[in-house]
Amino acid sequence: MRGFWPALISVLCWTMAAAALASPAYTIKLAHHSLDTFPSDPPVVNAYVFKNAVEFLSDGDIEVKIYPNRLLGNAREVVESTQLGIIQACLTFTSVFTLYSKEVALLQIPFIFPNEEVAIRVLRGPFGQDLAEKIRKETGIRVLNWSEGCGFRQFFSTRPIRSTDDMRGLKIRVPENEGLFRMFKTLGADPVIIPWSELYIALQNGEASICETEIQSGLIIQLNDIMKYLSISRHAYNVEPLLINDAWFRKLPGRYQRIILKAADQADRAATGHSRTGELIALQAFKKTGMNVSYMTPDQREAFRQQAQPTYLSWIEKEVGRKWLDRFITAVDLETRKWDAEITARIAGH
Repeated sequence: MRGFWPALISVLCWTMAAAALASPAYTIKLAHHSLDTFPSDPPVVNAYVFKNAVEFLSDGDIEVKIYPNRLLGNAREVVESTQLGIIQACLTFTSVFTLYSKEVALLQIPFIFPNEEVAIRVLRGPFGQDLAEKIRKETGIRVLNWSEGCGFRQFFSTRPIRSTDDMRGLKIRVPENEGLFRMFKTLGADPVIIPWSELYIALQNGEASICETEIQSGLIIQLNDIMKYLSISRHAYNVEPLLINDAWFRKLPGRYQRIILKAADQADRAATGHSRTGELIALQAFKKTGMNVSYMTPDQREAFRQQAQPTYLSWIEKEVGRKWLDRFITAVDLETRKWDAEITARIAGH
């Protein structure tokens, strides 16, 4: 027995050392507002693909712990926690992020993007990079990706919405975006700001009779139970970026910084692709429930744009300045023309 205890102590020490070596060197706490069902909506895909890529590429040196369904706070609170370094990362949506960066509100100028592809090209291009850098310097939050957040916003209502006249007198729920608030005020509606987490109950209680959100988001909270009409207007675009505390990120060794950025790129592609597919699946699901689905004609959308856009543009110019507004409009026009040129070249090539 003389050699038993030294041997046991040696084994225990070796086991503890091995466990210490196997444990992650860094942990990323990542919070978001969506339900933890996979795949449900883009933030869930974004979070899980990011987690899988980071842990795989780092050989387990970096662990990503996901906190879904507002476990660490609502969409606004998790951004603040990320900014303060209480947690390392989060996902949030456009309207909430405008509270931390006024320039983000540019992305929801009504009817500014002709389609999702142009929107993503703008965000992945020089404009999106410059916007991310401005946010990083001003807030201490680094944008890891500009993932699509279920795409374009539509109208869910108790009566069909085909023209601006149909909006008059309706109490409409809007997110925490002053530009959208002012826009709907101009259209003759009565906008009320209600957080996303309270939307269903607010509609059920009659605090609003109409709301505007993405098709997939509407299905997740089962708006078909209380809304009869879905009007496809595609009036504003939504992103749900992956954010990280920049001070924490910059303290990492360069190898791990590259891994996180590569993982965020993979998560962006996966979540954005899921957003496109999820919208189609949600639309079919709504139709099966008997919801009345209608599509605004180009003329109807143009009538909305002519009345809604000037108010938003006037407001956003005062908020961010003419330079940023012009840069954004130029980027949208440039990417629209570049994509058209690329398609034309491919046709000519065949």
